[in-house]
Amino acid sequence: MGLILHCGAKPVEYEELKEFDITPRKHTWVSTKTGKQHTLERSERWQGLQHYDFASQIITCCEALGMPVDMSESQWGVSDEGSDLFALLKFLRRYPDGKESVLAKYTKNNIIPTMGVRHSNRGRISQQITIGGDVTVCDNMIITGTFMLKKKHTSGNVNNIQSHIVDGLIKYIKELPSLHSTVEQLQETPMADIEAAKFCQQLGREKLIPWSHIGYVDQYWQNPTHDEFSDRNQWRMYNAVNTVVKRYNPHRQFEVVSKLKDVFTNTTNEIKQHHLFA
Repeated sequence: MGLILHCGAKPVEYEELKEFDITPRKHTWVSTKTGKQHTLERSERWQGLQHYDFASQIITCCEALGMPVDMSESQWGVSDEGSDLFALLKFLRRYPDGKESVLAKYTKNNIIPTMGVRHSNRGRISQQITIGGDVTVCDNMIITGTFMLKKKHTSGNVNNIQSHIVDGLIKYIKELPSLHSTVEQLQETPMADIEAAKFCQQLGREKLIPWSHIGYVDQYWQNPTHDEFSDRNQWRMYNAVNTVVKRYNPHRQFEVVSKLKDVFTNTTNEIKQHHLFA
């Protein structure tokens, strides 16, 4: 997962975002695919948003709330004609002086959320920001994560964008303890090999992962990708599944990962019921 540009968009540097002008309210262009001319005319309420202004306000708000952005690892992209912005922001665990960021206080094992950003001055998508453990932003219009901002390009929204960003960030920060609790629960719930086998069967039955790929899940269960997943628990299985689904398209990845919690619950209940009547 990450920033995927394969439908005509191109990667750019952060400072290059200053070079892209706002698409006019009445805009005429020729499609690069069909060669046809198109005209788009927005209402008086419409207000464009310059890419660098949008990005810099997001960064400023994040840093003001104790979420410093890792500029060396963040990625930026624009559509071929420059009207659409796609970005993936990564955060620092610590400030240069060693002080922990807000995110570091609620996360362990270097697992830091990422932020997805996109918007279009041509009207294809609104101002959108998502955040989550493994966000994907793609120029085919797929974006994953929890939405913390989704606003139309109107004068009221654009002129108050920092307020909207801060509101979304504060809401997310308030929910961090519960997200952290979910990870802790996975880490603290043991999972024996026989339970792992039943879990894999459940993945196949529910058609979340093809039966032909279940063996790969077991492979990563038996041989974790990182030392932090060495304990035999649900967190280790979560990593095994996540490692396999990374080869799928972003939409499918999101669908599988979002349903894992239910599979864990169903598997646990099935094992308890088996013991009860054994």
